[in-house]
Amino acid sequence: MSKNAKGMADKPALEDKFKIEKYIKGLAAFIKDCEVPMTIAVQGDWGTGKTSIMEMVRKELTGVKCVWFNTWQYSQFNMGDQLPLILLSSLLEKITEESSHSNAKENAKKALKTIFKMGMTVVSNVTNGATEGVENCLFSDGEEASLPDAIGKLKDSFQNAIDEICKNKNLDRIVVFVDDLDRLNPGKAVELLEVLKLFLDCDKCVFVLAIDYGVVSRGVSEKYGDLIGEEKGKSFFDKIIQVPFKMPVANYEIKTYIENCLVSSGISVSSDKLETYRDLIGLSVGYNPRGMKRLFNAFSLLQKISGDEIANDEHKKAILFAILCLQQTCEELYNHIVYNKNELDEVFMETLKKEDEYPEIYAGINIPEEKHESVANLMGAVYATICNNDDVLDTSDIEKLKSVLESSTITSTSAAPVRRGAVECDVDTFVEELDWPSKPLLKKVVDYYKTKTAESPDYKITAKKGNNSHVSLKYQGHLVFDAYIRKTNLNIDMYVKEELVDDDVRSGKYGNFRGRYFCYSLKQDKIDEFNYLIEKYMKE
Repeated sequence: MSKNAKGMADKPALEDKFKIEKYIKGLAAFIKDCEVPMTIAVQGDWGTGKTSIMEMVRKELTGVKCVWFNTWQYSQFNMGDQLPLILLSSLLEKITEESSHSNAKENAKKALKTIFKMGMTVVSNVTNGATEGVENCLFSDGEEASLPDAIGKLKDSFQNAIDEICKNKNLDRIVVFVDDLDRLNPGKAVELLEVLKLFLDCDKCVFVLAIDYGVVSRGVSEKYGDLIGEEKGKSFFDKIIQVPFKMPVANYEIKTYIENCLVSSGISVSSDKLETYRDLIGLSVGYNPRGMKRLFNAFSLLQKISGDEIANDEHKKAILFAILCLQQTCEELYNHIVYNKNELDEVFMETLKKEDEYPEIYAGINIPEEKHESVANLMGAVYATICNNDDVLDTSDIEKLKSVLESSTITSTSAAPVRRGAVECDVDTFVEELDWPSKPLLKKVVDYYKTKTAESPDYKITAKKGNNSHVSLKYQGHLVFDAYIRKTNLNIDMYVKEELVDDDVRSGKYGNFRGRYFCYSLKQDKIDEFNYLIEKYMKE
Protein backbone atom coordinates (compact mmCIF):
# COMPACT_ATOMS: atom_id res chain seq x y z
CA MET A 1 0.00 0.00 0.00
CA SER A 2 2.70 2.44 -0.92
CA LYS A 3 0.16 5.00 -2.13
CA ASN A 4 -1.02 5.41 1.45
CA ALA A 5 2.45 5.38 2.98
CA LYS A 6 3.03 8.46 5.10
CA GLY A 7 5.61 9.74 7.53
CA MET A 8 5.45 9.91 11.31
CA ALA A 9 6.13 13.19 13.11
CA ASP A 10 8.76 13.17 15.82
CA LYS A 11 6.59 14.68 18.55
CA PRO A 12 5.79 13.53 22.09
CA ALA A 13 3.09 10.91 22.37
CA LEU A 14 0.01 11.91 24.35
CA GLU A 15 -1.32 8.36 24.42
CA ASP A 16 0.19 5.28 26.02
CA LYS A 17 1.34 3.34 22.94
CA PHE A 18 3.69 1.06 24.86
CA LYS A 19 1.17 -0.23 27.44
CA ILE A 20 3.07 1.21 30.42
CA GLU A 21 0.03 2.66 32.15
CA LYS A 22 1.04 1.38 35.60
CA TYR A 23 4.30 3.33 35.44
CA ILE A 24 2.56 6.53 34.32
CA LYS A 25 -0.18 6.30 36.95
CA GLY A 26 2.30 5.21 39.61
CA LEU A 27 4.61 8.18 39.02
CA ALA A 28 1.63 10.59 38.94
CA ALA A 29 0.28 9.16 42.23
CA PHE A 30 3.72 9.52 43.84
CA ILE A 31 3.94 13.17 42.73
CA LYS A 32 0.50 13.87 44.22
CA ASP A 33 1.18 12.17 47.57
CA CYS A 34 4.92 12.65 48.27
CA GLU A 35 6.27 14.99 50.89
CA VAL A 36 7.43 18.32 49.52
CA PRO A 37 9.87 19.60 48.45
CA MET A 38 10.81 16.72 46.12
CA THR A 39 12.98 16.40 43.01
CA ILE A 40 12.50 13.53 40.56
CA ALA A 41 14.75 12.68 37.61
CA VAL A 42 13.16 11.01 34.58
CA GLN A 43 16.13 9.14 33.13
CA GLY A 44 16.59 7.51 29.75
CA ASP A 45 18.70 7.61 26.61
CA TRP A 46 18.03 9.97 23.72
CA GLY A 47 14.69 9.17 22.08
CA THR A 48 13.36 6.76 24.73
CA GLY A 49 10.25 8.87 25.34
CA LYS A 50 11.04 10.99 28.42
CA THR A 51 8.98 13.93 27.15
CA SER A 52 6.08 11.65 26.25
CA ILE A 53 5.91 10.03 29.68
CA MET A 54 6.16 13.44 31.39
CA GLU A 55 3.30 14.74 29.24
CA MET A 56 1.16 11.72 30.13
CA VAL A 57 2.01 12.11 33.83
CA ARG A 58 1.03 15.78 33.65
CA LYS A 59 -2.28 14.72 32.12
CA GLU A 60 -2.90 12.48 35.13
CA LEU A 61 -2.24 15.31 37.61
CA THR A 62 -5.78 16.68 37.71
CA GLY A 63 -6.31 19.33 40.35
CA VAL A 64 -2.58 20.08 40.52
CA LYS A 65 -0.91 23.24 39.23
CA CYS A 66 1.74 22.22 36.67
CA VAL A 67 4.36 24.42 35.05
CA TRP A 68 6.16 23.14 31.93
CA PHE A 69 9.55 24.48 30.93
CA ASN A 70 11.64 23.37 27.95
CA THR A 71 15.35 24.13 28.00
CA TRP A 72 16.10 22.98 24.44
CA GLN A 73 14.70 26.09 22.74
CA TYR A 74 17.18 28.28 24.60
CA SER A 75 20.23 26.18 23.85
CA GLN A 76 20.06 26.90 20.10
CA PHE A 77 21.66 30.30 20.57
CA ASN A 78 25.19 31.11 21.67
CA MET A 79 24.49 32.69 25.05
CA GLY A 80 27.75 31.67 26.70
CA ASP A 81 27.76 31.89 30.50
CA GLN A 82 24.46 33.78 30.44
CA LEU A 83 22.45 30.70 29.36
CA PRO A 84 21.62 29.31 32.85
CA LEU A 85 20.53 32.79 34.02
CA ILE A 86 18.34 33.32 30.97
CA LEU A 87 16.77 29.92 31.50
CA LEU A 88 16.22 30.70 35.17
CA SER A 89 14.70 34.10 34.35
CA SER A 90 12.23 32.52 31.94
CA LEU A 91 11.34 29.77 34.42
CA LEU A 92 10.69 32.28 37.20
CA GLU A 93 8.50 34.33 34.90
CA LYS A 94 6.39 31.25 34.11
CA ILE A 95 5.95 30.40 37.78
CA THR A 96 5.18 33.94 38.98
CA GLU A 97 2.90 34.92 36.08
CA GLU A 98 -0.20 33.89 38.04
CA SER A 99 0.96 35.61 41.20
CA SER A 100 -0.68 38.94 42.08
CA HIS A 101 1.93 39.51 44.74
CA SER A 102 3.61 42.59 43.26
CA ASN A 103 6.52 42.47 45.71
CA ALA A 104 7.34 38.89 44.74
CA LYS A 105 7.51 39.77 41.05
CA GLU A 106 9.45 43.00 41.54
CA ASN A 107 11.94 41.48 43.95
CA ALA A 108 12.53 38.60 41.57
CA LYS A 109 13.25 41.00 38.72
CA LYS A 110 15.60 43.12 40.84
CA ALA A 111 17.45 40.10 42.12
CA LEU A 112 17.87 38.69 38.61
CA LYS A 113 19.15 42.07 37.42
CA THR A 114 21.82 41.98 40.12
CA ILE A 115 22.84 38.43 39.28
CA PHE A 116 23.01 39.22 35.55
CA LYS A 117 25.37 42.09 36.28
CA MET A 118 27.75 39.90 38.23
CA GLY A 119 27.71 37.11 35.69
CA MET A 120 27.33 33.36 35.64
CA THR A 121 30.87 32.59 36.79
CA VAL A 122 30.26 34.28 40.11
CA VAL A 123 26.87 32.57 40.46
CA SER A 124 28.53 29.19 40.05
CA ASN A 125 30.98 30.10 42.80
CA VAL A 126 28.17 31.13 45.11
CA THR A 127 26.17 27.96 44.50
CA ASN A 128 29.29 26.00 45.43
CA GLY A 129 29.73 28.01 48.63
CA ALA A 130 32.60 30.31 47.61
CA THR A 131 31.11 33.71 48.56
CA GLU A 132 34.20 35.54 49.80
CA GLY A 133 35.42 38.44 47.72
CA VAL A 134 32.17 38.89 45.81
CA GLU A 135 31.79 42.54 44.88
CA ASN A 136 28.67 44.47 45.73
CA CYS A 137 26.51 45.88 42.98
CA LEU A 138 23.31 47.92 42.75
CA PHE A 139 20.24 45.91 43.72
CA SER A 140 17.99 48.81 42.73
CA ASP A 141 18.53 52.52 42.30
CA GLY A 142 20.46 53.78 45.26
CA GLU A 143 20.40 50.45 47.07
CA GLU A 144 23.43 48.21 47.35
CA ALA A 145 23.27 44.44 47.76
CA SER A 146 25.81 41.66 47.66
CA LEU A 147 25.37 38.69 45.36
CA PRO A 148 24.44 36.36 48.25
CA ASP A 149 21.78 38.90 49.32
CA ALA A 150 20.42 39.02 45.77
CA ILE A 151 20.24 35.23 45.56
CA GLY A 152 18.53 35.10 48.96
CA LYS A 153 15.95 37.68 47.86
CA LEU A 154 15.40 35.80 44.60
CA LYS A 155 14.69 32.59 46.48
CA ASP A 156 12.37 34.40 48.91
CA SER A 157 10.49 35.96 45.98
CA PHE A 158 10.13 32.55 44.37
CA GLN A 159 8.81 31.01 47.59
CA ASN A 160 6.38 33.91 48.16
CA ALA A 161 4.96 33.46 44.66
CA ILE A 162 4.55 29.70 45.22
CA ASP A 163 2.84 30.25 48.59
CA GLU A 164 0.45 32.81 47.12
CA ILE A 165 -0.56 30.64 44.16
CA CYS A 166 -1.13 27.62 46.41
CA LYS A 167 -3.20 29.70 48.86
CA ASN A 168 -5.36 31.32 46.16
CA LYS A 169 -6.02 28.00 44.38
CA ASN A 170 -6.24 25.87 47.52
CA LEU A 171 -3.28 23.71 46.48
CA ASP A 172 -0.68 21.91 48.56
CA ARG A 173 1.95 21.77 45.80
CA ILE A 174 3.07 23.00 42.39
CA VAL A 175 4.75 20.61 39.96
CA VAL A 176 7.49 22.03 37.75
CA PHE A 177 8.45 19.91 34.71
CA VAL A 178 11.86 20.85 33.26
CA ASP A 179 12.28 19.05 29.92
CA ASP A 180 15.25 18.36 27.66
CA LEU A 181 18.01 19.11 30.15
CA ASP A 182 20.04 16.30 28.63
CA ARG A 183 19.89 17.94 25.21
CA LEU A 184 22.11 20.70 26.53
CA ASN A 185 25.85 20.44 26.41
CA PRO A 186 26.65 18.29 29.51
CA GLY A 187 28.70 21.09 31.07
CA LYS A 188 25.87 23.60 30.58
CA ALA A 189 23.34 21.09 31.93
CA VAL A 190 25.37 20.81 35.14
CA GLU A 191 25.62 24.63 35.39
CA LEU A 192 21.86 24.92 35.08
CA LEU A 193 21.36 22.25 37.74
CA GLU A 194 23.71 24.18 40.03
CA VAL A 195 21.52 27.26 39.65
CA LEU A 196 18.26 25.31 39.91
CA LYS A 197 19.29 23.57 43.10
CA LEU A 198 18.86 26.93 44.87
CA PHE A 199 15.12 26.49 44.38
CA LEU A 200 14.68 22.72 44.47
CA ASP A 201 14.23 22.78 48.23
CA CYS A 202 11.49 25.42 48.17
CA ASP A 203 8.38 24.35 50.05
CA LYS A 204 5.32 23.09 48.15
CA CYS A 205 7.42 22.29 45.04
CA VAL A 206 7.89 19.07 43.12
CA PHE A 207 10.47 19.34 40.34
CA VAL A 208 10.43 16.69 37.61
CA LEU A 209 13.62 16.91 35.54
CA ALA A 210 14.31 15.09 32.26
CA ILE A 211 17.98 14.41 32.84
CA ASP A 212 20.01 11.23 32.53
CA TYR A 213 22.70 10.32 35.04
CA GLY A 214 25.20 9.79 32.21
CA VAL A 215 24.82 13.41 31.09
CA VAL A 216 25.36 14.68 34.63
CA SER A 217 28.44 12.50 35.05
CA ARG A 218 29.94 13.75 31.76
CA GLY A 219 29.05 17.34 32.66
CA VAL A 220 30.78 17.14 36.04
CA SER A 221 33.89 15.71 34.34
CA GLU A 222 33.73 18.41 31.65
CA LYS A 223 33.44 21.20 34.20
CA TYR A 224 35.77 19.95 36.93
CA GLY A 225 38.11 17.72 34.93
CA ASP A 226 38.48 13.97 34.57
CA LEU A 227 40.56 13.76 37.72
CA ILE A 228 37.47 14.37 39.83
CA GLY A 229 36.24 10.83 39.12
CA GLU A 230 32.87 9.20 38.54
CA GLU A 231 32.08 9.22 42.27
CA LYS A 232 31.86 13.02 42.21
CA GLY A 233 29.32 12.86 39.39
CA LYS A 234 27.22 10.34 41.33
CA SER A 235 27.47 12.43 44.48
CA PHE A 236 26.35 15.54 42.57
CA PHE A 237 23.42 13.66 41.06
CA ASP A 238 22.33 12.10 44.36
CA LYS A 239 22.54 15.43 46.17
CA ILE A 240 20.06 17.03 43.75
CA ILE A 241 17.78 14.09 42.94
CA GLN A 242 15.71 12.41 45.63
CA VAL A 243 13.95 9.94 43.31
CA PRO A 244 15.39 8.56 40.04
CA PHE A 245 12.77 7.23 37.61
CA LYS A 246 14.32 5.12 34.85
CA MET A 247 12.33 4.89 31.63
CA PRO A 248 10.76 1.37 31.56
CA VAL A 249 12.04 0.60 28.05
CA ALA A 250 12.41 -3.12 28.83
CA ASN A 251 8.68 -3.27 29.57
CA TYR A 252 7.49 -1.55 26.40
CA GLU A 253 4.89 -3.52 24.45
CA ILE A 254 6.97 -3.43 21.29
CA LYS A 255 4.84 -5.64 19.04
CA THR A 256 1.80 -3.42 19.49
CA TYR A 257 3.89 -0.30 18.88
CA ILE A 258 5.34 -1.75 15.68
CA GLU A 259 1.84 -2.62 14.46
CA ASN A 260 0.73 0.95 15.19
CA CYS A 261 3.79 2.37 13.38
CA LEU A 262 3.02 0.25 10.32
CA VAL A 263 -0.60 1.36 10.31
CA SER A 264 0.37 5.02 10.85
CA SER A 265 2.86 4.73 7.98
CA GLY A 266 0.20 3.23 5.71
CA ILE A 267 2.18 0.00 5.33
CA SER A 268 0.53 -3.41 5.24
CA VAL A 269 2.50 -6.40 6.53
CA SER A 270 1.22 -9.92 6.98
CA SER A 271 0.89 -11.08 10.61
CA ASP A 272 3.46 -13.86 10.15
CA LYS A 273 6.11 -11.25 9.23
CA LEU A 274 5.64 -9.08 12.34
CA GLU A 275 8.04 -11.15 14.43
CA THR A 276 10.67 -10.78 11.70
CA TYR A 277 10.30 -6.99 11.81
CA ARG A 278 10.50 -6.98 15.60
CA ASP A 279 13.70 -9.07 15.61
CA LEU A 280 15.33 -6.83 13.02
CA ILE A 281 14.47 -3.70 15.01
CA GLY A 282 15.77 -5.19 18.25
CA LEU A 283 19.10 -6.10 16.66
CA SER A 284 19.52 -2.74 14.91
CA VAL A 285 18.08 0.58 16.14
CA GLY A 286 16.72 -1.02 19.32
CA TYR A 287 13.36 -0.29 20.90
CA ASN A 288 13.92 3.44 20.99
CA PRO A 289 10.75 5.32 19.88
CA ARG A 290 12.62 8.07 18.04
CA GLY A 291 14.90 5.56 16.31
CA MET A 292 11.94 3.43 15.26
CA LYS A 293 10.09 6.45 13.86
CA ARG A 294 13.13 7.35 11.74
CA LEU A 295 13.28 3.78 10.49
CA PHE A 296 9.60 3.63 9.54
CA ASN A 297 9.74 7.05 7.90
CA ALA A 298 12.60 5.85 5.67
CA PHE A 299 10.59 2.68 4.97
CA SER A 300 7.55 4.75 3.93
CA LEU A 301 9.62 7.02 1.68
CA LEU A 302 11.25 4.13 -0.17
CA GLN A 303 7.90 2.41 -0.68
CA LYS A 304 6.58 5.63 -2.21
CA ILE A 305 9.55 5.68 -4.58
CA SER A 306 9.35 1.98 -5.45
CA GLY A 307 5.58 1.86 -5.90
CA ASP A 308 3.87 -1.47 -6.39
CA GLU A 309 7.15 -3.25 -7.20
CA ILE A 310 7.83 -3.60 -3.47
CA ALA A 311 4.42 -2.87 -1.92
CA ASN A 312 2.89 -5.94 -3.58
CA ASP A 313 5.78 -8.28 -2.80
CA GLU A 314 5.96 -9.34 0.87
CA HIS A 315 9.43 -10.81 0.44
CA LYS A 316 10.91 -7.70 -1.18
CA LYS A 317 9.24 -5.54 1.43
CA ALA A 318 10.86 -7.53 4.24
CA ILE A 319 14.26 -7.39 2.49
CA LEU A 320 13.95 -3.61 2.18
CA PHE A 321 13.17 -3.28 5.88
CA ALA A 322 16.13 -5.52 6.79
CA ILE A 323 18.49 -3.48 4.60
CA LEU A 324 17.24 -0.24 6.17
CA CYS A 325 17.91 -1.67 9.65
CA LEU A 326 21.48 -2.37 8.54
CA GLN A 327 21.81 1.04 6.89
CA GLN A 328 20.76 2.93 10.04
CA THR A 329 22.84 0.78 12.39
CA CYS A 330 26.07 0.00 10.53
CA GLU A 331 26.32 2.18 7.45
CA GLU A 332 29.91 1.10 6.83
CA LEU A 333 28.81 -2.49 6.18
CA TYR A 334 25.77 -1.33 4.23
CA ASN A 335 28.06 0.74 1.96
CA HIS A 336 30.33 -2.28 1.52
CA ILE A 337 27.38 -4.36 0.27
CA VAL A 338 26.13 -1.59 -2.04
CA TYR A 339 29.59 -0.92 -3.43
CA ASN A 340 30.06 -4.61 -4.21
CA LYS A 341 26.50 -5.12 -5.42
CA ASN A 342 27.53 -6.68 -8.71
CA GLU A 343 29.62 -9.28 -6.89
CA LEU A 344 26.90 -10.35 -4.47
CA ASP A 345 26.28 -14.04 -4.23
CA GLU A 346 25.32 -16.58 -1.59
CA VAL A 347 28.91 -16.92 -0.34
CA PHE A 348 29.41 -13.16 -0.02
CA MET A 349 26.30 -12.79 2.16
CA GLU A 350 26.98 -15.98 4.13
CA THR A 351 30.38 -14.66 5.20
CA LEU A 352 28.99 -11.38 6.54
CA LYS A 353 27.11 -13.13 9.33
CA LYS A 354 30.22 -14.88 10.73
CA GLU A 355 31.86 -12.92 13.48
CA ASP A 356 35.09 -14.92 13.30
CA GLU A 357 35.58 -13.73 9.70
CA TYR A 358 35.32 -10.05 10.55
CA PRO A 359 38.92 -9.17 11.45
CA GLU A 360 39.96 -10.12 7.91
CA ILE A 361 36.86 -8.98 6.03
CA TYR A 362 36.63 -5.62 7.73
CA ALA A 363 40.31 -4.72 7.68
CA GLY A 364 39.45 -1.87 5.29
CA ILE A 365 36.05 -1.01 6.79
CA ASN A 366 35.74 1.22 9.83
CA ILE A 367 33.84 -1.13 12.14
CA PRO A 368 35.26 -1.28 15.70
CA GLU A 369 36.05 -4.73 17.04
CA GLU A 370 33.59 -4.32 19.90
CA LYS A 371 30.76 -4.04 17.35
CA HIS A 372 31.63 -7.25 15.48
CA GLU A 373 29.34 -9.46 17.55
CA SER A 374 26.29 -7.19 17.33
CA VAL A 375 26.82 -6.61 13.60
CA ALA A 376 27.17 -10.35 13.00
CA ASN A 377 23.94 -10.99 14.91
CA LEU A 378 22.13 -8.36 12.84
CA MET A 379 23.54 -9.81 9.62
CA GLY A 380 22.26 -13.23 10.69
CA ALA A 381 18.73 -11.77 10.91
CA VAL A 382 19.18 -9.90 7.61
CA TYR A 383 20.39 -13.10 5.94
CA ALA A 384 17.41 -15.07 7.30
CA THR A 385 15.04 -12.38 5.99
CA ILE A 386 16.55 -12.48 2.50
CA CYS A 387 16.15 -16.30 2.41
CA ASN A 388 12.65 -16.93 1.09
CA ASN A 389 11.89 -20.63 1.37
CA ASP A 390 14.91 -22.10 3.17
CA ASP A 391 17.74 -21.11 5.49
CA VAL A 392 20.18 -20.88 2.57
CA LEU A 393 20.14 -18.18 -0.11
CA ASP A 394 19.45 -19.03 -3.72
CA THR A 395 19.82 -17.06 -6.93
CA SER A 396 16.31 -15.57 -6.85
CA ASP A 397 16.90 -14.25 -3.32
CA ILE A 398 20.12 -12.54 -4.42
CA GLU A 399 18.37 -10.94 -7.39
CA LYS A 400 15.67 -9.53 -5.12
CA LEU A 401 18.35 -8.19 -2.78
CA LYS A 402 20.11 -6.44 -5.67
CA SER A 403 16.81 -4.95 -6.81
CA VAL A 404 16.05 -3.58 -3.34
CA LEU A 405 19.57 -2.16 -2.89
CA GLU A 406 19.09 0.09 -5.92
CA SER A 407 16.44 2.20 -4.20
CA SER A 408 17.70 1.96 -0.61
CA THR A 409 20.60 4.39 -1.13
CA ILE A 410 18.16 7.34 -1.13
CA THR A 411 17.98 7.27 2.69
CA SER A 412 21.70 6.70 3.26
CA THR A 413 23.56 9.59 4.90
CA SER A 414 26.82 8.77 3.12
CA ALA A 415 28.07 6.76 0.20
CA ALA A 416 31.74 6.48 1.02
CA PRO A 417 33.41 3.93 -1.24
CA VAL A 418 34.91 0.94 0.50
CA ARG A 419 37.19 -1.74 -0.77
CA ARG A 420 35.95 -4.28 -3.26
CA GLY A 421 35.52 -7.94 -2.44
CA ALA A 422 36.80 -10.86 -4.47
CA VAL A 423 36.27 -11.27 -8.23
CA GLU A 424 35.51 -14.52 -10.02
CA CYS A 425 38.40 -16.31 -11.71
CA ASP A 426 39.32 -19.68 -13.25
CA VAL A 427 39.33 -22.42 -10.59
CA ASP A 428 42.46 -24.24 -11.83
CA THR A 429 44.43 -21.02 -12.18
CA PHE A 430 43.33 -19.95 -8.71
CA VAL A 431 44.55 -23.17 -7.10
CA GLU A 432 47.85 -23.19 -9.04
CA GLU A 433 48.70 -19.66 -7.87
CA LEU A 434 48.10 -20.48 -4.22
CA ASP A 435 51.13 -20.19 -1.96
CA TRP A 436 49.84 -22.24 0.95
CA PRO A 437 50.80 -25.56 2.62
CA SER A 438 47.32 -27.00 2.10
CA LYS A 439 47.42 -26.43 -1.65
CA PRO A 440 47.61 -30.21 -2.52
CA LEU A 441 44.61 -30.96 -0.32
CA LEU A 442 42.58 -28.07 -1.72
CA LYS A 443 43.45 -29.24 -5.24
CA LYS A 444 42.21 -32.69 -4.24
CA VAL A 445 38.86 -31.16 -3.21
CA VAL A 446 38.60 -29.11 -6.40
CA ASP A 447 39.43 -32.09 -8.63
CA TYR A 448 36.81 -34.22 -6.90
CA TYR A 449 34.07 -31.60 -7.23
CA LYS A 450 34.99 -30.93 -10.85
CA THR A 451 33.99 -34.52 -11.53
CA LYS A 452 30.64 -33.70 -9.93
CA THR A 453 30.09 -30.73 -12.23
CA ALA A 454 30.90 -32.96 -15.20
CA GLU A 455 28.33 -35.52 -14.06
CA SER A 456 25.46 -33.10 -13.43
CA PRO A 457 24.58 -29.50 -14.36
CA ASP A 458 23.08 -29.17 -10.86
CA TYR A 459 26.63 -28.74 -9.54
CA LYS A 460 28.62 -25.56 -10.02
CA ILE A 461 32.15 -24.89 -8.76
CA THR A 462 33.58 -21.37 -8.67
CA ALA A 463 36.63 -19.53 -7.40
CA LYS A 464 37.01 -15.87 -6.45
CA LYS A 465 40.25 -14.05 -5.83
CA GLY A 466 40.84 -10.89 -3.80
CA ASN A 467 40.28 -9.77 -0.22
CA ASN A 468 37.88 -12.67 0.32
CA SER A 469 39.44 -15.42 -1.80
CA HIS A 470 37.45 -18.65 -1.76
CA VAL A 471 36.48 -21.78 -3.64
CA SER A 472 32.88 -22.94 -3.39
CA LEU A 473 30.58 -25.64 -4.71
CA LYS A 474 26.82 -25.32 -5.04
CA TYR A 475 24.22 -27.94 -5.72
CA GLN A 476 21.01 -26.58 -7.27
CA GLY A 477 21.99 -23.13 -6.03
CA HIS A 478 22.66 -24.24 -2.44
CA LEU A 479 26.12 -24.10 -0.91
CA VAL A 480 27.71 -27.53 -0.30
CA PHE A 481 31.36 -26.68 0.28
CA ASP A 482 33.15 -23.39 0.78
CA ALA A 483 36.83 -22.78 1.52
CA TYR A 484 38.11 -19.28 2.41
CA ILE A 485 41.84 -18.78 2.01
CA ARG A 486 43.48 -16.48 4.56
CA LYS A 487 47.09 -15.51 5.18
CA THR A 488 47.54 -17.94 8.05
CA ASN A 489 44.63 -20.32 7.88
CA LEU A 490 41.94 -21.86 5.73
CA ASN A 491 38.29 -21.53 6.82
CA ILE A 492 36.00 -24.28 5.60
CA ASP A 493 32.22 -24.63 5.63
CA MET A 494 31.13 -28.13 4.64
CA TYR A 495 27.49 -29.20 4.47
CA VAL A 496 27.01 -32.80 5.64
CA LYS A 497 24.26 -35.19 6.62
CA GLU A 498 23.76 -34.88 10.36
CA GLU A 499 23.61 -38.65 10.90
CA LEU A 500 27.14 -38.96 9.47
CA VAL A 501 28.70 -36.54 11.92
CA ASP A 502 30.81 -38.38 14.52
CA ASP A 503 31.50 -37.48 18.14
CA ASP A 504 34.84 -35.82 17.36
CA VAL A 505 33.16 -33.29 15.10
CA ARG A 506 30.23 -32.79 17.49
CA SER A 507 32.65 -32.13 20.34
CA GLY A 508 34.27 -29.28 18.41
CA LYS A 509 37.59 -31.01 17.86
CA TYR A 510 37.57 -30.22 14.16
CA GLY A 511 35.26 -27.23 14.01
CA ASN A 512 31.99 -25.66 15.03
CA PHE A 513 29.15 -28.02 14.08
CA ARG A 514 25.97 -26.04 13.28
CA GLY A 515 23.34 -28.64 12.52
CA ARG A 516 23.49 -28.84 8.74
CA TYR A 517 27.16 -28.03 8.37
CA PHE A 518 30.32 -27.48 10.35
CA CYS A 519 32.86 -24.69 10.14
CA TYR A 520 36.53 -25.53 10.42
CA SER A 521 39.50 -23.18 10.73
CA LEU A 522 42.61 -24.96 9.46
CA LYS A 523 45.96 -23.66 10.69
CA GLN A 524 49.10 -24.37 8.66
CA ASP A 525 50.26 -27.05 11.10
CA LYS A 526 46.98 -29.03 11.03
CA ILE A 527 47.05 -30.46 7.49
CA ASP A 528 46.38 -34.02 8.68
CA GLU A 529 43.10 -32.98 10.32
CA PHE A 530 41.92 -31.40 7.07
CA ASN A 531 42.78 -34.58 5.20
CA TYR A 532 40.69 -36.58 7.70
CA LEU A 533 37.66 -34.33 7.14
CA ILE A 534 37.96 -34.60 3.38
CA GLU A 535 38.26 -38.37 3.38
CA LYS A 536 35.37 -38.78 5.80
CA TYR A 537 32.81 -36.27 4.53
CA MET A 538 33.64 -34.95 1.08
CA LYS A 539 32.17 -37.90 -0.78
CA GLU A 540 29.01 -38.17 1.34
